[in-house]
Amino acid sequence: MMIPPERGTPSVPPEARIKLASRCCALAMVRLLLRLRSRPLTAGFEGPVLIIAPHPDDETLGCGALIHHLVHSGVPCQIAFLTDGGASHPGHPALDRKALVARRTAEARLAAARLGLHTDNLHFLGLPDGEIPYLANEENACALISLRTVLIALRPAVVLLPWRHDGSSEHEAAFTLVHKTLAGMRADDRPRILEFPVWAAWSPRLFIRAVFAGHSILRGPRHSDGLAAKHHALTAYASQFEPVLPWTRAVLPAGFDSAFTSGGEFFFETTTSARDTTTPSLIVRALRRIRFQLWGRRLGLGQPVPESVLDHEYSSGAWNHFFEPEELPRHQSLTNLIRLASPRPRLLDAGCGSGRLASLLDPASLQDYLGVDISHAGLERARALHLPFAHFKHADFETWTPEPGHFDIIIFNECLGYAADPLRTARRFASSLAPGGCLIVSQFQSTNHVAFWRRLSRSFIFIETRTVALPNGKTWDLRTLRLRA
Repeated sequence: MMIPPERGTPSVPPEARIKLASRCCALAMVRLLLRLRSRPLTAGFEGPVLIIAPHPDDETLGCGALIHHLVHSGVPCQIAFLTDGGASHPGHPALDRKALVARRTAEARLAAARLGLHTDNLHFLGLPDGEIPYLANEENACALISLRTVLIALRPAVVLLPWRHDGSSEHEAAFTLVHKTLAGMRADDRPRILEFPVWAAWSPRLFIRAVFAGHSILRGPRHSDGLAAKHHALTAYASQFEPVLPWTRAVLPAGFDSAFTSGGEFFFETTTSARDTTTPSLIVRALRRIRFQLWGRRLGLGQPVPESVLDHEYSSGAWNHFFEPEELPRHQSLTNLIRLASPRPRLLDAGCGSGRLASLLDPASLQDYLGVDISHAGLERARALHLPFAHFKHADFETWTPEPGHFDIIIFNECLGYAADPLRTARRFASSLAPGGCLIVSQFQSTNHVAFWRRLSRSFIFIETRTVALPNGKTWDLRTLRLRA
């Protein structure tokens, strides 16, 4: 696990204890809701099981008790560790990367042994820790080949890996890597996929999303010997849970292990069967709407729109009004902000839709343009504009991260407000900007636009601010943002 270390006295101040207690209470409530919505994980392990861990310790944190149960039930289990774990102690004065990798590998072997696994059942793929989201094409191809080799050799009936919305760019990129690998296999050879929370199980805000997501929720076996073995296996990861001198604090937060040893394990499964689809039920959709109305709107949070809904809207012409003359003043203001921010930028248009903004850009004023959108139908319309300078990519900006340092400007044109947490998304994209780069955000003045901008102001300063009122009475805020120092 990679988290900036805290240096200083190991004593925990009273405010931190109160915060930890509040977190534990909130997590307990989420676990109760998950338990109410879940069913027991009792079948489906007739063949080998492969656990894919982005880092050494993810496998024990997320499904250590299940691994212990399966091994002692005679089910063949193997673990593939994607990264070497060498980025968990950045800047440590006495522990270089090579020594840290060796230490974490030894810890992984010891933890697996305590769960009942032999070292022959472990595969260390050795990808550089912290680099999965940013692998170059050749590196990505090598990683796919390595993972595919393991999958073909084992032919697992079930693959367990961290949840695709786990709140860690590495975990989310690992899911994408596995998804690409499985996409290259025959449908009959593809295993059942079960996802488990790791960082989400430490964040009530992320964990609550699992309750309302459109997937099946399964709860693992809760035997005392399995939980005891899991706790014993976690103690093998001393580099993560104990201070490594001269640092006086562990890299993982105080109480982190308790979130995984006291409330059982949960797994999420997304299927496309008639009984269990990725479309949320009416009850789940109603709960989401109630949650958003009660507190999401006031906090400046958004409601993500499913890809299928956007595809239908673009196909039906619901967004054609962006090309109407009355919308031109807003888009012209955006192009002016781009010119002010950088004379000849490399531009990322996140949520580019059908390409209206791209159609108004001067190719001579750009070094590069990439438009990204989750809607295939929107991208088809954008590509139909035949703009020779523009490249378009299908991706969800909630999970996709651009190549670090490549873009000078990242623009969110009427889309950031739909992100589950606009601030988190904006910070993730801003961290990948080239030095001196900026974000440009256009947002319609809806009922929560004040809370939206207030939320962004926590981490950003507004360099340029404009308001555009259209003849139809609609008003937009346009702002240029930079991360606070």
